[in-house]
Amino acid sequence: MTQSSSTNGAALMGADELKEQINDGRLDIDAVDDDGRTPLHRAIDLGAEDLAVFLVSVGADVNLRDRWGNTPLWRAVYHAPGTDAIVELLLERGADPAAKNNHDVSPIDLAHKMTDDDETAELLPKLQAALSTDE
Repeated sequence: MTQSSSTNGAALMGADELKEQINDGRLDIDAVDDDGRTPLHRAIDLGAEDLAVFLVSVGADVNLRDRWGNTPLWRAVYHAPGTDAIVELLLERGADPAAKNNHDVSPIDLAHKMTDDDETAELLPKLQAALSTDE
């Protein structure tokens, strides 16, 4: 099984099985599927916060990009509201809030576009604060 097909399968397996495969070294934590998405991208897309926290805690790269150039942080902002905790964790672990995707849109840009939702608007100060600490 290729790393790509095993990652596609990982999106379909249960969180416990995925954790076991990562802990046993049977699955690369940063393996990508055909769309360039890692298990962390997929966990965020599926709203599996506990799994995303696990993946970050065992060293998932928080700045890897999928084929569209989206980082896990970009995906978390896209899926807001309800992703505040994972956004904060990704920022704590060094996720870049200014990383532009293939369409020249960063997580901060995306949050600005989505400010009609109060919960998403609350992400902006967190993203901007992380950006100012990087400068």
